[in-house]
Amino acid sequence: MMKILIAEDEIYARKSMKKQILELDFGREFHILEAQNGEQGMELFRQEEPDLVFTDIRMPKMDGLELLKEIKKENPEAKVIMVSAYADFAYAKSAIKFGAEGYLLKPIEDAELKEFIVKFRQQNTRKKEQAMFSGKDMVTRFIAQSVQEEETGKDLLAERMFGKVFWKYQVLVLWFAGRRYPDREEFMLWLHNIYGQEVWTAFRLIELEKDIWMLVMEADGQSRFRQKRIIQKLLEEKYDCYLGISAECKAPGELKSALTQATAAVENKIYSDEHLLEYSVIAGIKAVKYEMSEEQKNYLQISLEKKSRDKIQSALCEIFRHMEEKGRIHVDSLEIFLAQAAVLIHQAAGRPIPRLRLIDFSHMEEMKQRLLEAAEEYCTCGPNGQTLKGEDIIQGMKEYARKNYHLDISIRMLAEKVFFMNAAYLSHLFTEKTGISYSAYIRRLRVEKAREFLGKDTYSITDIASMVGYNDTSQFIRIFKQEIGMTPKKYRCQKTDGN
Repeated sequence: MMKILIAEDEIYARKSMKKQILELDFGREFHILEAQNGEQGMELFRQEEPDLVFTDIRMPKMDGLELLKEIKKENPEAKVIMVSAYADFAYAKSAIKFGAEGYLLKPIEDAELKEFIVKFRQQNTRKKEQAMFSGKDMVTRFIAQSVQEEETGKDLLAERMFGKVFWKYQVLVLWFAGRRYPDREEFMLWLHNIYGQEVWTAFRLIELEKDIWMLVMEADGQSRFRQKRIIQKLLEEKYDCYLGISAECKAPGELKSALTQATAAVENKIYSDEHLLEYSVIAGIKAVKYEMSEEQKNYLQISLEKKSRDKIQSALCEIFRHMEEKGRIHVDSLEIFLAQAAVLIHQAAGRPIPRLRLIDFSHMEEMKQRLLEAAEEYCTCGPNGQTLKGEDIIQGMKEYARKNYHLDISIRMLAEKVFFMNAAYLSHLFTEKTGISYSAYIRRLRVEKAREFLGKDTYSITDIASMVGYNDTSQFIRIFKQEIGMTPKKYRCQKTDGN
């Protein structure tokens, strides 16, 4: 869907132009927005974020040139075309200096209008392709925000766009062993070479981590073939990888649960040699819940604190023997067990340990050996520093956010790169101690920093959005309004008037 805004105070001229544009809409992809003056045009621009704007030069309340300047101030990449009568021709030409894409003379010739529309369509297609390859298009951003942020304000436009692209879909999780994975753009180009233009509607790719990729795939009669082709091609290229596949979904709100299903599917490789694992199949296999008994937990903790290799080995072997007797353990239970074991080792060692992920293990014996190695390496060599308490961790997380609010920060990144702890544990700890999620804390911090910058006329709204960690200006405006109750521009005006 392409949104086109027409700002024109003369109703006949506005309706005539709308009719001309719709006659060029062979694919029924245009959504026309109408504004009677510049102020209304600016309001619609902020609300609807149109792809293309046509504005008359002479309008009441705010003329076309002022509208152009305001639009460019909020979004320098916005496409604006000036429309003028012959008498305003020189005025319209001067608007090019302020960033207008071009100008049209009234009465507008069909051929000239078509030339602008075709040119813009081509530019827009190239831009969307580049955004797709880099993962910066609206639908990909919506998917990433839906699964990576703990609390997100609803972006209804992005949600609707996702629904148009994926009316029925599956989530896939690709895991690459040995930290060896293909280049993202090469992978997307490979998909494009196989599926042609269909790739733009059939797939979206998000790198959750360097070695864990999430694919959203259209669910249709070709899905199974495509999934097999993806894993076959990667194995042919000598990538040691596994593919987990969720059940079919329809609602955008199911993205997070579908990712959980696909992740659980790929984690079940611990019980299988298959490289393609379907959640619908795995869900039908009986798996039991497991939890360390207090006696096992205490024995392991004491063994770690005493730094006895024999006792640590005995404690872990007893736990794994007990697991084996239980049968196939549910992957959720294994994740919790790994997190608990990592915390115990971390506390006994008095220093961080590398993150332990269930997805990294090919079988139970490998998991046991890695835990033994970690316990021996970090506990039996003597302490190196003091054990971090919960309050110290929270303080460290806050301090990191205050210093790096302009960067892409997430619980997952902190867990892996900074604290070397389980992400779920770190998230729970922060929420438990502070009463809000870490993503909400960062959002509030960014908004407070933005308020400081808005008190000065030095920076544009787009500059401030980037300075506080938002590459998407519209997302920044939406979040700021949710937190403060008004747009950044209105806040700046009130601040200026108050001074």
